[in-house]
Amino acid sequence: MLICYHNSAPLPRSDLVYLAFYLALTETLTDIETTYEFAEEDDCPCGFLLPVPFLRSVPLAVQAELMGNTWSLHSATKKHVADLLDAAIVYAAFETAARIISDEPELAVDLLKLGPRSLNPRIVQRAPERLEALFERWWDDQDFLWIDDLADVPPDQARQAREFLRVPEEMVQPMFEALGRGRASFGAAEKLAGLIKPGETTDVPLLLSRTPLSARRYEDADVAKYGESTLVDGLRDDYHNVLIGPCTPEAIASATECPLVFEVFAAGEDCFDCTHQEWVEHLREMTHEVADAPRVPLDSLTDVLEIADDVDAALASELPNGYQAQEREQGWFVFDGTDSYLCDVDNAEWVYGDHDEEMPPLLFESREEAC
Repeated sequence: MLICYHNSAPLPRSDLVYLAFYLALTETLTDIETTYEFAEEDDCPCGFLLPVPFLRSVPLAVQAELMGNTWSLHSATKKHVADLLDAAIVYAAFETAARIISDEPELAVDLLKLGPRSLNPRIVQRAPERLEALFERWWDDQDFLWIDDLADVPPDQARQAREFLRVPEEMVQPMFEALGRGRASFGAAEKLAGLIKPGETTDVPLLLSRTPLSARRYEDADVAKYGESTLVDGLRDDYHNVLIGPCTPEAIASATECPLVFEVFAAGEDCFDCTHQEWVEHLREMTHEVADAPRVPLDSLTDVLEIADDVDAALASELPNGYQAQEREQGWFVFDGTDSYLCDVDNAEWVYGDHDEEMPPLLFESREEAC
């Protein structure tokens, strides 16, 4: 669970938060596929991090990985103090989802049907407003938006500005580290468990590992359009994060049997970090040892999360339409999974959040009474 560093407010593990992360991830993966289709980096920034100016230039695959890192911390039972990068990612996911829902609510509902969770379509109703209110309650500022303004400020003045705003240096540093990332790490897709279906656990890692340059060579029919190719065949060792080449077709076929090694194409021989022979002599054995080490399958992790969600829902609710009877210290509330609570049984009225003093949620003494 993510908690704010300065007020300890928790980010609720609700369907509304899932909605935001899922829609933001879906759009980002679509942007990656579009980029590959044209086999070149898009000159226009895209991805879910667009609402945060400082992070707009982060590569799309890295954006997806950063989302996975924050999502995995949010999904964990252990409390984790969110830094400024976590806050920026949550904010960007909320903003992206709100834009999608506001512009194309029917598309948002259709996308939800394809996701790993089964949600009531009415969750999109007033979702943009609820996401904005939820973020304000959790983080209550937007410090991550002004970092871009300090990019050209002398270091001493930038440090004084951060001190004036009382933002600890360790909270800011991850923002700069994210900006320096060039590619997604091996295993980046594993932390997206809960946002992607088990059947997509093969497609998404491949999507995050490919580059627009290599994608061009997978479309043989388009070779004529690009003219005579000057690309050089090679390999990428994801464990050591090195490019290997030039490589013969036989060497590529043999090396890519390892799940940590992929075929790539470079603009010239000087783009590679080492030769194939150097890789064989010094790095290949360790890469294979890591690849052969026992790992928990992502399908199993996803299944565990889905089963846990189903069990929680079964224990918490005996109501129709996905409504839940939720226990608190004061008693039981009727909750619809979108941060809305029943406040009037006769008129079927709901109130957003559980802190409205003028129209508080109805309180029941037992689950049976709530049901």
